[in-house]
Amino acid sequence: MNTIVYQSYRTENVAGWIERCMASVRKWTKAMGFEYRFIDDRIFDCLPDWYRSASPNVRVLTNLARLLLARELLAAGYARTIWIDADVLVFDPEAFRIEITEEFAFVRETWIEIRWGTVIKHHNVNNSVAVFTRGNSFLEFGIWAHEQLVRDGTQVRQFGTTTALLTALNRGAPLPVLRDVGIMNPPLMRALLTGDTKVIDEFALAHGAPIHATNLTAALAGTVFEGGWVAPEDYAATVDLLERTRGAAFHAAFGARSPLAPEA
Repeated sequence: MNTIVYQSYRTENVAGWIERCMASVRKWTKAMGFEYRFIDDRIFDCLPDWYRSASPNVRVLTNLARLLLARELLAAGYARTIWIDADVLVFDPEAFRIEITEEFAFVRETWIEIRWGTVIKHHNVNNSVAVFTRGNSFLEFGIWAHEQLVRDGTQVRQFGTTTALLTALNRGAPLPVLRDVGIMNPPLMRALLTGDTKVIDEFALAHGAPIHATNLTAALAGTVFEGGWVAPEDYAATVDLLERTRGAAFHAAFGARSPLAPEA
């Protein structure tokens, strides 16, 4: 299939671990024989002026821009577009595959929290990786929905036009999701770095499949999450560990059996 992978990020003051994430995507893209395109802040040029004025949040702007670009790329002749966030690390490129049977797909988000020593799991849908094929039935609706939310001023917070929107849609009509991609939030990152296999195993079994790439939630770097400081150096250490081990910690929970888990 004639496929293009595209990403966007600023070109100044880029954290080293973000550069490594994007390098991992470029390497994987080349190995798969796909075309790759990087867009800097010019990604926002495709947005309507009113949309840019209505929301100063860069993530809300990017949420619509990635959809508009997917439409442009499909119209230009590509059969499939794959958007991958800049903070997604492909740590096991030989095993990572994006194979879908539907016209489009997003990411199954397994989000964990630690409360009084108990691992609480939530299942959402996010767009850190978004796949669209030519003639798909979602893209035009998605563009309309993003514009409508911002036009009404009801959801201009940073995740209002991503996880909140997609998860709400998923409750009414289950969306196609990729299980090959995980979401590395701070509690899961701490568990990985400290070797807390209990938390890792609970995440893996709740997610329902081994992961070979993960979103590292750059939005939380340098913040306090669940009472703990999310240090930027922890991200670099996580990239080191995942690339060195190819995410073995997340595969150990499954052994040789075929994992099954409820849909998001």
